[in-house]
Amino acid sequence: MIVSLNDAPQILKALGIDSRNVNSLNFAFPTDGWIEATVTKLLSRDDFHKISRYLEEDEKDDTIKKFLKFLPIARQVAQLSKDPSTKAGALILGAQGEGGPWGYNGAPRGCDADENKNLDRDLKLMVFEHAERNAIYAAARQGFPTIGCTMVITHFPCCDCARAIIQSGITTVVCPTPDPGFAERWAKSICVSRSLFEECGVTVLEVPNVSPTS
Repeated sequence: MIVSLNDAPQILKALGIDSRNVNSLNFAFPTDGWIEATVTKLLSRDDFHKISRYLEEDEKDDTIKKFLKFLPIARQVAQLSKDPSTKAGALILGAQGEGGPWGYNGAPRGCDADENKNLDRDLKLMVFEHAERNAIYAAARQGFPTIGCTMVITHFPCCDCARAIIQSGITTVVCPTPDPGFAERWAKSICVSRSLFEECGVTVLEVPNVSPTS
């Protein structure tokens, strides 16, 4: 796709980019999803990413719609959790979109911490496993290959789960935008997760955070 100042000045204007810094942009969208660009004059990295996101918006919306139907399934999986405060679920979809392993947050197999309603929160955080990693462990136990897979999750992943997602070869994460309370409690971890995903090439598709009955 070629975008020149003559063809689409409104793009630059809408994004607040000084058109004097750009002569033309050449955007290519290869099959692997990466964006390559040739810029004939100086263009800052921030401005380049702004334009990239703008041009990808329609394609991104279509991708979100494709995976959005799996979010209710992840929410049903979350209901299996015995955690009284937060119930999280994760579903892995194969590289061809086929349904795969799932997981929810809770104590490891054989540990009765799930049954202790008065478990100290700090201890619970050390004992309980998160839904994302439980789904990845389930994939390992079942021999389900995770390279190139998508993970649909009920909550934005913490930085520990982000590392596991990256290391397992999962390339796309679909999850709701964190609600204010969750975003505040996990602010630092979410920030690290976003940075890791961006640096390591994992696509994050956030959907509106609506209630399961909406």
